[in-house]
This record gives sequence, structure tokens and C-alpha cells, in this order.
Amino acid sequence: MKQGTIKKKWLRKPIVFVLFCAILIVGLLAGGAAASTNVTSVTAQLRPDLTILVDGISQTFYNAQGGEVHPILYKGTTYLPIRAIGELMGKNVNWDQNTHTVTLSGTRSSGSVAGTMDTAAKIQDVTVQIRPDFTIIVDNSIRSFQDVNGVTVYPLLFEGSTYLPIRAIGGLMGKTVGWDGKTGTVSLTTSTSGNLGTDAENGTIISTEKARELALAHAGLAASQVTFVKSVLEYDDGRQVYDVEFYTSD
Repeated sequence: MKQGTIKKKWLRKPIVFVLFCAILIVGLLAGGAAASTNVTSVTAQLRPDLTILVDGISQTFYNAQGGEVHPILYKGTTYLPIRAIGELMGKNVNWDQNTHTVTLSGTRSSGSVAGTMDTAAKIQDVTVQIRPDFTIIVDNSIRSFQDVNGVTVYPLLFEGSTYLPIRAIGGLMGKTVGWDGKTGTVSLTTSTSGNLGTDAENGTIISTEKARELALAHAGLAASQVTFVKSVLEYDDGRQVYDVEFYTSD
């Protein structure tokens, strides 16, 4: 009888333990799901002074109601309205309120939205929402976006318009993104190769990774010794150059 009692108790303990673990895991998953859809309000800058060039042509953006919308600058990244970008890509842009999904697909069935220019716009701080709960679908493929350091970035929502970072937009359009700090110009240009940047020695195109490699070699450091801040393709006196920034532990 004693042995039977001991055996019973021994059998019960693992069952209770397994149930406890299962409940804990479910709780963690639920917590993770809640965190991933957390909407945050932050301060950004409305930047009507920035010029956006697409293959050399200056662009003006309008929302569905015909009101002009301007680039937004947040944490050093320029954001543009996805509806206007859809027009440039020649794709239909749809919004599903129930699922918070923006879809770009097919061949655009209507012309670009015309509107009235906002001549009174000025640089100002604005409140925008970071929307990790928004889903972006391009030609039936769900897209996620990262900054130059590989950190996930989410769409912004401002006055009813959804914005994506210029780097993500360049990827969607298959274009190279450049920045001219002297003129405040962001350029998206068609590249005949999948790489970015120009090798000054022979005029060939180099990648972001190659630019980082050259910068590290010049500094006499290894990639394991540094943390990259940014690697951005810019224009300097008409030339494409990389601005590569990183720091070490000391």
C-alpha cells in the first residue's frame, strides 16, 4: 500500500508541472502578441522643405482627398506617404480598416490624385503614431522593413495617411536611395544592378557591405569591434558617396 501511495504522488507532480508550464507559455505568447501591436505616439517633424526626386523628377504628394502631404522626419529617417508611392509604382492602393492592412497590387486602374498645393506649410513638430499593428502587402506578399542597421521599423500614421521610411520605399520600387544634405534632397533612382555606391577607382558599383568594409579597413578596426550607427548613400558635389558611422566600446 505504501508503495502504491508513493507512486501516485510521483505521477501527479509531473502532470501539475506540465500544466503549469503550458499555462506559462500561453501567457508569454499572449504578452508577446500584445507587445507587437502596441501603438505609440511620438514627436516627429513635418518637412515641407525637403525635395523628393524620383528618377530626377521632383514629386508632390497628395492624399485621397486631394490635400498635399509632406515628408516626415523621425529619428533621422525620412518617411513618405504610401498612397502616393503606390501611384508612382502604378499600383492600386487599398486600405482594410478591419484588419489594418494596406495593399498595393495589380496595375493601377485610375490616374494619380490631383490636389491643391499647401503653400503655407512650414517645418514644425507633429505628433505621429508608430503602428506595428499595420500590415503592408505588396503583390500578395507581406512586407516588413528594417533600417540600415537591420532594426525593424514600422509604418507611421499622421492625419489619416500611412507613411513608410524612404529606405523601404526604395526597396519596394527597386530604386537606389540617395541624400544630398546641402540641398535637402532625397533621390530615388533606378539602378541597373542590385548594389549601391560607386567604386572611385574603377567606376563600378559597390554594396553597402563593401562600403562598411572599406571604412573599417581605413580605421584599422574589425566589424566585431564596432557598432554601426548608419551607412547612407549621399551626394557630394555630384558624386555618390557613403556616409558610414560607427563607434567602439571606448
